[in-house]
Amino acid sequence: MKLKKAWLCILCLVIVFSTALVGLKINAEPDLPFIDVPDTWFTVAIESVYNEGIMKGKSDNIFDPTAKITRAEVVTAFSRVAITKTSGMGEKLPFVDTISGQWYSDSVGWAAENGIVSGRGNGSFSPSDNITRAELASILTKFVAYMGISLQDNSKVDAFSDADTFDHWMIEPIETVRKNGLMQGSNGMFDPRGNATRAEIAQVINNLLPHTDRNAIILDGNTDYVIVIDTNNASAVDAAERLVWQIKELCGITLDIVDDNAEACSKEIIIGKTSRGNKINTSKMIRDEYEIKVDGSNVYIDAASSDGLYSGSVSFMNTCIIGDDMRFTKKSAEVEKFEYPVKELTINGHDISKYTVYYPATDNIEVISVANDIAYYIKEATGVDIDVKTGTSGNYGIILDITESDDKFDDSFSVRSVGTNIIISGHENRGVLYGAYDFLEQYIGVRYLLTGLDYIKPADKIDISNVEYTESPTFEFRRYCDKTYNNSDISIKHKEYRDLVWGSEMAHTLDSYDGDFSSQYVNQPCLTSDAVFDKVLDSIIYTLERSNYTKNESTDVISISPNDNSEWCKCNNCLSSYDKYGCISGTVIAFVNRIAEALHEDYPTLKIQTLAYSDTAAAPKNIKVHPNVVVQLRPVDRCNNHLPNHNCHTNKKIEQNILDWS
Repeated sequence: MKLKKAWLCILCLVIVFSTALVGLKINAEPDLPFIDVPDTWFTVAIESVYNEGIMKGKSDNIFDPTAKITRAEVVTAFSRVAITKTSGMGEKLPFVDTISGQWYSDSVGWAAENGIVSGRGNGSFSPSDNITRAELASILTKFVAYMGISLQDNSKVDAFSDADTFDHWMIEPIETVRKNGLMQGSNGMFDPRGNATRAEIAQVINNLLPHTDRNAIILDGNTDYVIVIDTNNASAVDAAERLVWQIKELCGITLDIVDDNAEACSKEIIIGKTSRGNKINTSKMIRDEYEIKVDGSNVYIDAASSDGLYSGSVSFMNTCIIGDDMRFTKKSAEVEKFEYPVKELTINGHDISKYTVYYPATDNIEVISVANDIAYYIKEATGVDIDVKTGTSGNYGIILDITESDDKFDDSFSVRSVGTNIIISGHENRGVLYGAYDFLEQYIGVRYLLTGLDYIKPADKIDISNVEYTESPTFEFRRYCDKTYNNSDISIKHKEYRDLVWGSEMAHTLDSYDGDFSSQYVNQPCLTSDAVFDKVLDSIIYTLERSNYTKNESTDVISISPNDNSEWCKCNNCLSSYDKYGCISGTVIAFVNRIAEALHEDYPTLKIQTLAYSDTAAAPKNIKVHPNVVVQLRPVDRCNNHLPNHNCHTNKKIEQNILDWS
């Protein structure tokens, strides 16, 4: 910016406005493209407001300093002085004569929202009318209050001799600008109904600039900012990486992320608690509240929760002012506090408040639960309560549609738009559940991280329309469990094993079948041994008979998975097998396939589950999995600092394992 700071320091003490303003004459050539701005009292002011992007010319080379200025032009100029975000604030204006979509609409909306303008008392704003001196005095006093500017009274300014001509609403603002010297009259008179010129407005704004705390964090161009975090804090890592992506998308630059133990830089964006010092007190914050603080050339972002930290980082960029450059200021941060992550949600263009969740009459607790979950997550996303009812709807419904299937464990589902409705179809046991949760994830941004820890991605506006897709998941079944390895702790909300009967524990089960050959935490059995095979097969058949299983009944599951240790057999047959399949998991699959084939005739629908876990996480070569064998991938070595789809080395390895197993 080409702000003439030396001149501003002098001018800040000479805040004047009159039909012939007092100014300082300069001798240097003005840095301006205008041919009608001579070396005179208003030159510095016009140069300053032009270079700051506050006022533009009437054309490329004409400023027209003596022309009168409209109310819309003045309000737009003051919105630029504030460096605040006005985008979208002109969509619902309180004035009958001011419509959205005009060049001034957002600025007028911002000024009305913040009490800087209130119209002319008859519901109109009159944007094209020239502004009067009394109206300017009123806007000035309210703008100074909005900006938090404190100006001292000037006791030497005499009362205006035409005070008896002031209307009642003029008295207080004119008296205020008289005392603090913001405006002065001519020949002792204020002339409240006279009009201001463009040069005079430039002078007033120029004299206000030193008091407006316009220190900005400039992000566009060749910035030297870095993002500072405690790299051991997973929440801060996620927030920082989101911020890097967002800045690159909007500015085309990539900021470095550095650990807080690194040497301090002159310009830092500091996310979360770090060794740089605690600039933000989060102890009294609630919900996902966050704060963004500007201290000198540094920015601090901190929050009460991991979700708040992420939202604060997103909000930091969302409240930047996008113009000739991208900048963030204190006023930017004050635009809007985070309350709900999705500011506006519509379905086929209709506001979400019109909608109801419908489900068919059923005693299936899963269907009832997921219907209420849809309403719950919409409330969490938007703050809007919607009803949940049984039945169907002709209009404005999110409808759960139960479909018939020969397979009671059919996970297939479809989600589609029909008129004003969204219809989610699937089998009642699992398909409709997965369809509903997938709909919430794909279209509303819900993420299910852990029990009791869900996250919703922030968005200014989401419109769900023209939805038409079907999924038939590749996985045999899904399971959500975060406290135990067995199936005794499955929450109602995510009970993916509904009606699935297990004949054993579901992990590390070999020692329970072959106790003569191995021990859970000591060693693995020899999986190429006929003796081990016979012992495991006999034990499984005994388990099935003891459990009163009926041959040929619908799908049941029993687990054959390695013990919880890495002491694999090193006999020649096993070593040869490891080499043949490229990894230990191939030997496990060969063993389990052999069991599945032996049981197939008497138990054709029995599923044999085994683990792809730790040493057996990688998929084998040169072998196919028996149709009755279910491989359950458990990436115990996952990276806990990133979401599963993050591009870190560990998670890329897991992603490759999933692809290889498929």
